Amino acid sequence: RPDLVTAVNKLSRYVSNPSHAHYRALTRVVAYTFQTKDRFLRYTQALGSDPFRLHSACDASFADCSDTSRSTIGRCIYLGSDCSGIIDWKSHLPKQVAQSTTESEIQAAGECIKDVIYYRALLLELGYAQKGSTRIGIDSNTAITQLQAIQGVRAARHYVVVLRKMQECFH
Repeated sequence: RPDLVTAVNKLSRYVSNPSHAHYRALTRVVAYTFQTKDRFLRYTQALGSDPFRLHSACDASFADCSDTSRSTIGRCIYLGSDCSGIIDWKSHLPKQVAQSTTESEIQAAGECIKDVIYYRALLLELGYAQKGSTRIGIDSNTAITQLQAIQGVRAARHYVVVLRKMQECFH
């Protein structure tokens, strides 16, 4: 249930020392889960499409953890030409604090690229080689311009290694 990922992720940060507010939030999540028990993932295939075409998307929210000021980053991996079959998703706090919105988006895209490389290799082993490149949806214009090495790379000197790896995969 991808709709529960964020709530469960935030609640799991306080498993070792929960407060009454965390318990109330947990009861709301359980109630929501019960009320929406008829919701589920549905995998469909459009006629004439490639059901094993890999797609992905990533996003980040800058400094939203009130305890550590780290950004929540997340990514989704889809199969199918119309992105209807989500096969993997993850949302978590990275190990490092991002110093800008662009850096948090680059962190999310870097993790997404690692997953895409893994899934491309897995699909190749299973006999479903990917023809062409895998698209990654990124919604930050500044992150996209840094990936394309158009401008703003000088401002990225504290995360330039990750950026260079991503540029290598991009090209």
